[in-house]
This record gives sequence, structure tokens and C-alpha cells, in this order.
Amino acid sequence: MRGLEYLYPPFKAKVEQLVAMCKERGLNIGLGETLRTVEEQNNMYAQGRTKPGSIITNAKGTDYNSQHQWGIAFDFFKNVKGSEFNDTLFFEQVGQLAKSIGLGWGGNWTKPKDRPHIYWNQWGSMPTALKQQFGTPDKFKETWQPIKPPAPAKPEVLHNQNVLEWQRAMNIGFDYKNRSGQVLKAGYLEEDGYFGSKSQTFANEHQLRKGIKGCPTAVKWLQSRLNALGYHTEIDGKFGNGCDAMIKAFQRDHGLSADGWVGLKTVTELLK
Repeated sequence: MRGLEYLYPPFKAKVEQLVAMCKERGLNIGLGETLRTVEEQNNMYAQGRTKPGSIITNAKGTDYNSQHQWGIAFDFFKNVKGSEFNDTLFFEQVGQLAKSIGLGWGGNWTKPKDRPHIYWNQWGSMPTALKQQFGTPDKFKETWQPIKPPAPAKPEVLHNQNVLEWQRAMNIGFDYKNRSGQVLKAGYLEEDGYFGSKSQTFANEHQLRKGIKGCPTAVKWLQSRLNALGYHTEIDGKFGNGCDAMIKAFQRDHGLSADGWVGLKTVTELLK
């Protein structure tokens, strides 16, 4: 069988790493056999014995003595027509790369030397320990667990002086009705400079906009921040036409909806 999906999952992950390393170095590796069935292994064993050709293996399929039957080996070749198996340097380079990441290489064997053979090194060059523990390859496969991909990195939380100054401004008497008419009380933000979930919720629910009353300190923070970013407006604590024009310009320049409402997305950009 050909296909990495037939390999023991930890070994499969290492083979994928090896293939990537070969690609980076311009080594044109091709993937040959991975898992072998009993019938396939018996056919190989018959070559040179009951079938024409030279002997290529001493492992009978019914004895489970081939690493391929256990999904812990694969064969490779040089993926260049006419040079598949006759480039000794190529096999040496790939073999050394495999060893560098903890895999075994058949090129280090003496009888027989098997340069195209890469294997999972945990159980040595023979599957004797696997046979003793599991009996058959099928029993071994029942224990296989897929390798879980790494969890996606959590987005970084903004942490800077801008956030701290915003938290301080928001905590001073910010109290007004939101779009739904709900009265929102402020003064509960922790002033730690981290724009975490609580600060983000606050920013989403306490949206400054044109004509808002009763929160001059919050508006002055907005006006000061706009000026610092090159959007000049009077710092008077009143969200009038000038401030409205500047926040809309800021929103357009940062790919945001230019609605003049200073919500979560706009605050996030202002705090960067």
C-alpha cells in the first residue's frame, strides 16, 4: 500500500516532517510502500524461492516479521525518472536526515543493507517487541490514536499604556443609555492596562457617538487619542460635528464601518 495514512500516527507525523526537510534541501523524495498485508508480504517472500527473481526478504507474511506489516516503516526512492534507486548519495542524505529526527534507516544495516527503508526506531530493527505485546498487527492498530493538531494560538490581548488610560477615562462617571435604551453603569473596569474580555465587553456596550451627554472624560480621552493619531479635533469633552468627522475618517482609514459609533472594533484600533 502507498499512502502515509496507513502508518502508525506518531511515525506518520515524523515522515511528514522528513518529507518537508527533504523539500527544503532540494531532495526529490518519492514515497513507496508503507503498510503491507499478509498476502503482499507472502508474495515478496516467495520471490527467489517459489517465484522467479532474487530473494528480497526473509520475512514471511504469516510470521509478522516485517516492519511494514505493523505500519512502522516506509520505502522511498529518488523521484527522478531513471535515477530512482541508483543514486547512493541521495539515499545517504535522506537517511541521515531521518536519523537526525530520531528515525531508523535501513542503510545502516549490514545484512541486508536496505537504503530505501525508513522505520520507527522505538522497537528496534525487528518487530519482536510488538509481536510479544500485541500478537498481530490488527491488535496493534486497535491502539492507534490520531495525533491531535496543536490548539490554535490564542489571540494576543492588547496590553499597553493606551489601554490603561482608556480604562481610567471610562471609569470616571460613564453612565448612559445604550442603543437598546438600557442604562449602563460604569466604574468597574480594572485599571491594569490589559484589554481583556471585561474591557472588550465594556467597549462594546459603552459606545461613544455624536451628541452623547454625561461622559465628558470619556469623550476627552477619545479626542486626545484621535489627535495623537493625526486626526485633529478640539479637546472639549463634547462629541460634536468635528469629533464625529474625525472618528469617521479614522474608521474609513482602518477598514471599519464609518458610522461614527465608537464600539469594540473602533476602540481596539484606537488602543493599538
